[in-house]
Amino acid sequence: MSQERSAVVPQLHWSICVPDGCTAEDVEAHLNSSVRTQLFTVKEDQCQTNESQPKLNSGDWATILTPPYAALIVLYITLFMKLGSGPIWESSNQHMQDTCKEYWWSSLLYIQNLVNANRFCAGQSWYLFVDMQLYILSPLILIPIGKWPKITPYVFGILIIIFTIIPTIVAWHYEIPVLISNSEIPDWNKIYYAQVHTRAGPWIIGLALGYILFQTKHKNVRINKIIVTLMWLLTAVVMSYIIFGTYPELRDDFQYSRLFSSIYVGLHRNIWTLGICWIVFACIHGYGGPVNWFLSLSVFQFFAKITYALYLLSETFQNYDRGIVRVPVIFRDYNVLQSFFSTTCFCSLLSIIWVLSFESPFAVIDGVIIKAGE
Repeated sequence: MSQERSAVVPQLHWSICVPDGCTAEDVEAHLNSSVRTQLFTVKEDQCQTNESQPKLNSGDWATILTPPYAALIVLYITLFMKLGSGPIWESSNQHMQDTCKEYWWSSLLYIQNLVNANRFCAGQSWYLFVDMQLYILSPLILIPIGKWPKITPYVFGILIIIFTIIPTIVAWHYEIPVLISNSEIPDWNKIYYAQVHTRAGPWIIGLALGYILFQTKHKNVRINKIIVTLMWLLTAVVMSYIIFGTYPELRDDFQYSRLFSSIYVGLHRNIWTLGICWIVFACIHGYGGPVNWFLSLSVFQFFAKITYALYLLSETFQNYDRGIVRVPVIFRDYNVLQSFFSTTCFCSLLSIIWVLSFESPFAVIDGVIIKAGE
């Protein structure tokens, strides 16, 4: 007489790591398509977020961003003028050392565009000042839209309109042309180039994109293919015009138009930012095609790690390169390309050293402090 037996199968507990943008439905669909012999069901409450990574607040970002910038200021004050020579070396670079010695404090406090706008220690640092000030002001936008989500479209819409009109009015009042250098208009940084009220438009548009991406990160966004195609064509045309549309101003017979210049100055940065926003949104939600493939290449991961140091050092290297010139420079397309690629390669090497010396160590220290505090 045979005795019936039942098999005892132990319960299996397992986990899978997925990006934050994936939902429970995404994981379930992937598992069922990969393992066809078993039906998987994944519930939303079974997805847990890994909180082991330290989260950085505004003070932590300042701690990480400030040391590389402070090291650049120290370089200008101490060694930079001893690193080169030439007929125009001092006239090209001495002012940076003098300005850093006198106004280092306002640079490190990120307020130099407010108190010493026309004497920057490092010309490229205007972006740090404006970005930090906007970051500090961001709760004035984020808190209301977090408390009253229905007002979000109106808040962003009104702010974008306001900060499009302001630079347009400034450009009209000071008769700012489309193509301009710092020497053509007195107090250039103070009245336009390095001020929050003339630079806030692109930042607010980027903040709005961040809000949209946050609201849609767990949603399957479906857009008609015709609309997607039109958006890509419109983006390509508009961004190309912003780059090449100013070519007529380079001609000797060009006549200045106050209306055109004011509209262009007021709109072109916001429109360019909208184009960037479409590229980001399309790539994230699966409408990027070859653009998404190109931007996802691993080589950009390397540049992403050194991008801040590259930003700090590129103008410094260009100032050095210009200051050591001993013979007249003949303008040729080849010379421009050679200068571009040599500057990019050399600055990339310097940026690696800068990151390892002044950025990564402080990021690690800050992470340890945050972990210890938790």
